[in-house]
Amino acid sequence: MQQNAQVSSWGILANYTYLVTIGTLMSLTAGTINGIATNAIVFDRVSHLTGRVNNMIRDLVTNPAHGLLVVGIVYIFVMGTFLGGKLLPRLGLTRSLLVPVIPLACVCLLLYVSRVTATPKDLYFPVRYLMAYLLALAMGLQNSVTSQTALGRTTHFTGDLTDMGLAFAHNKWRQAGYIFAKHLGFACGGFSGFVLSRTVAEYIGIAVATGFFVALVLAAARLSSVGAEH
Repeated sequence: MQQNAQVSSWGILANYTYLVTIGTLMSLTAGTINGIATNAIVFDRVSHLTGRVNNMIRDLVTNPAHGLLVVGIVYIFVMGTFLGGKLLPRLGLTRSLLVPVIPLACVCLLLYVSRVTATPKDLYFPVRYLMAYLLALAMGLQNSVTSQTALGRTTHFTGDLTDMGLAFAHNKWRQAGYIFAKHLGFACGGFSGFVLSRTVAEYIGIAVATGFFVALVLAAARLSSVGAEH
């Protein structure tokens, strides 16, 4: 659920065009990371976790190794949202959004030094678990921080799709359009993650998505500071 949009936010988010652009591009990067993780690293989703929660108990019973992976992803995502709730009031929006870069950088390093992606997807071992949990932590952090601002959710869309339907029902076209743009951005990110996982080394794909996210955050922060000066 979206929290108070006034908490440590960027001034430019009051502008609908900036809001849609930034929210969509952040959703795109989350979708890209999720796509790479699903297709080549974890072979399971690390964001948009509704399906994972649905299958959690079944997986623990029928395939404990995979079930442990899924349970860890779900609750470490929750841990990320908890940390995001603590960080935003202390660090502000820009620095809080840069914190997820730390676990993403660790994943890039692990991918670079290990050969985990060359192993069968049904082979579970500590490095694969660790990377899954780091990716889920990053997604939880991002989603938590953006959810406390006008941006709303940027890595998890089941609730947003409900909100979009309600917005259409009540003729709230701008809200519905914004949510649809984020939804489309996440879907396009999933496709880009699939393409990247087939064309470049996985650590390069994660690094590209992370670098794009950092550039987006810094550009938005700069635009907000320039606007505040004027």
